[in-house]
Amino acid sequence: FAVEAPIKWKADLTGYEPALVESYEWSDDGKTFTMNMRPGLKWSDGQPYTSADWDFWWNDLNNAPDQKIYNIPAYLRNADGTPIEVTTPDEYTVVWTSKDRPLNIDPYFMAQGFWEFARWIMKPAHYLKQFHPDYTEGMAWEDMEAADKWWQTPGYPCLFAWCLTELSEDGQIYTFGRNPYYW
Repeated sequence: FAVEAPIKWKADLTGYEPALVESYEWSDDGKTFTMNMRPGLKWSDGQPYTSADWDFWWNDLNNAPDQKIYNIPAYLRNADGTPIEVTTPDEYTVVWTSKDRPLNIDPYFMAQGFWEFARWIMKPAHYLKQFHPDYTEGMAWEDMEAADKWWQTPGYPCLFAWCLTELSEDGQIYTFGRNPYYW
């Protein structure tokens, strides 16, 4: 259930296809990868899923200078180890740009679902800002870390068909409910 990603494996495993994104493409030199998101997609709480969520993930989490929780994966780095550039030119476009190497294989890491997209990139900005020290007075990065666990936090907005709705006090029983906004 936790494999929803922008790009996914085809059902016959012969390659990849768009999922949460409507389309994607590379520049001729392979150094720029552009995703065109599906307009109208929503988080499980009904809020729109847009490039603002990607911007929050990239700028307010991964590249926040005073945090030690979020890491930029190797596939989102230039050959010299510096982060690539991730921009959101409009509400439904996300662009990855490398300064010195092609990104031809990089987007497919997201197709693995849980580890590369759901765990590290699926960040509902509207929800997480209430725990972010730059947006909410009195919050610290430890609060952000504790709250940013969709697999342990009932009510954490997700993009999956099923989202965590209840967790037993002992943490042994997980209850997932249907996402009424699943695309």
